[in-house]
Amino acid sequence: MGVSTLLEAEAQGFKVSYRPMTLTHRLVVLAVVLISTFSSASEPANARLRQVIEARNATFSAAIANQDLATAASLYDVNVIFQAPGAPTIRGRAGVVNFLIQQVTAGAVEVSLTTESVRTFIALDNGSLEVEEIGTNIITYVVQGQRIAVPGKYMVIWRFPRGLSSEPVIVRDSFSFSVPFP
Repeated sequence: MGVSTLLEAEAQGFKVSYRPMTLTHRLVVLAVVLISTFSSASEPANARLRQVIEARNATFSAAIANQDLATAASLYDVNVIFQAPGAPTIRGRAGVVNFLIQQVTAGAVEVSLTTESVRTFIALDNGSLEVEEIGTNIITYVVQGQRIAVPGKYMVIWRFPRGLSSEPVIVRDSFSFSVPFP
């Protein structure tokens, strides 16, 4: 016959010790409950965020391949902060457009973006989300008739102005090359 409660155990002659939980024990239990609750609940949301971000990255890549810099720039917030290797920090979408023009003029013909991770960075009071994306990139240049693929890495902060129901824009973009630029 099984024992299902401490009272039943005590009634059957088992010695039962009642020790109050310390604050540390309570915090550990709370942390386990919160982690198990929110990690499983956030997986579908993170999968959806990743899907949306990867679609936006595909739009960016296609825009660069087609030299459609207006579409590429439209993915950036008007007040974006943009950091690229060998360049000063750029503030604002207009500066990003100038940077993209320089890159295309220098021979950039293709950008391949691979998302490695996506996580909600912050949920703002106005209902918007900021999401961190970390990934790798390969920027392909054509220089003197030769294709040169330059690998790198990036971290982007996307803002979903009205949560998942809105199109995200890039508010922070920082990338670097993994090898010296030729």
